[in-house]
Amino acid sequence: MDLMSLRSLLANLVVDFSVLVLRYHSGQNLSKNQRTEEETEMELVVKESSLDSVLEGRTSRILKSLWLPASTIPTRKSGQIVYGCAFLLVLLLTILSLILAHWLRRVFSGDPVLTTVAVLLLLLITGVTVIIWRQPQSPTALHFRVGDLTCPKCPP
Repeated sequence: MDLMSLRSLLANLVVDFSVLVLRYHSGQNLSKNQRTEEETEMELVVKESSLDSVLEGRTSRILKSLWLPASTIPTRKSGQIVYGCAFLLVLLLTILSLILAHWLRRVFSGDPVLTTVAVLLLLLITGVTVIIWRQPQSPTALHFRVGDLTCPKCPP
């Protein structure tokens, strides 16, 4: 029975992860407007790097693209940010789950090391979730239905 529950949970996680990735996917067919926005973004990056020092410019660009994306439509860069953050989110949640599964009483009894680690993991999870939330979503309408079309008794 536990294996069946675990299998259902894992199947749900795969579907949820796939929906998350598709929502922020930039798409294969880029229109001219999207390409122009990407080119404009690259021009801004080149101008910024010539004005600032290389290290400071890269750091500020990375932080700026995480919190304030340049485009309102998904780009390849925003998609890569979401992919990386989603994998990081899975890793952080797994680590937190393992800590809570093994040392739950020690975390809640006030062990300073484990409590600090759990709180830091929760803060990182929240930060990564906000970064994903701030990225532009695909405006493409998804046309699909869930149901069995071969079922004669099922309503259309």
